[in-house]
Amino acid sequence: MIYIPNRRNSLFRNLRTGKSYGFDQVINTRLRNETFSPSLVKGLLMWVDASQIAGLNDNDSVTTWTDLSGNGYNATQATASKKPTYKITIQNGKPVVRFDGVDDYLVSACALNNDLLTSFMVIKRNNSGGLPASFSDANTADYSSAAFAEMFRDGAGGYGAYRNTSLPDSGFGAGWKIQTQLFNGSLFRNRTNSIATADRSSSGTFNFHQILFGAYQDTASIGAYLDGDIAEFLLFSGNISFEEILLMESYLNTKWRVF
Repeated sequence: MIYIPNRRNSLFRNLRTGKSYGFDQVINTRLRNETFSPSLVKGLLMWVDASQIAGLNDNDSVTTWTDLSGNGYNATQATASKKPTYKITIQNGKPVVRFDGVDDYLVSACALNNDLLTSFMVIKRNNSGGLPASFSDANTADYSSAAFAEMFRDGAGGYGAYRNTSLPDSGFGAGWKIQTQLFNGSLFRNRTNSIATADRSSSGTFNFHQILFGAYQDTASIGAYLDGDIAEFLLFSGNISFEEILLMESYLNTKWRVF
């Protein structure tokens, strides 16, 4: 059964329109559908899930993290010393992909040229310092341009999406979180554990040539490595509905029991 946080006295804000809705207006039978899959949500571009990695044992290196979207955007690493590690029974009895904070990262050929996106990540930071980015554009030509983005990057003010010096502060910190981020063409909007945390004005079109997991690419090199775990990541091209955002967050929390 999908786990629904008890927020019957809460108001939920539609990330696209800004309107608020009561709990019972949003949570309906779709959120209790035991057969739900993210692949049923329109616009799924990439999906990696540590609980569905096959053929690895505890402490094995992760060479390929298979994309479950059907688009073939696998995240890979060919250099042995830079491969993250597969760890079993870490969060809610399930495995994760662990990054060492030194030089581990994965690269996906997933490309996105759009002014609308929605992403979800189940992630644990082992500390709240530094500037690690766990999902970023891997192209030196885009660095410091309006198209460049580092999603879920930890900055001086908190954890959020950095885009051309724009960082919505979501106060991420250390520990397990379900992070949701939406860009609607004019605003970055962040949610942490199904609660809206920050907005920041930003405009233009994203131009992801490929995606880095566990680091970010500047004009010279890859750096700012993640010290922590990633359990699941999903990227949608476009803004999914507010109901679908709640559905996705509930689906992820049912699986990983983060909050």
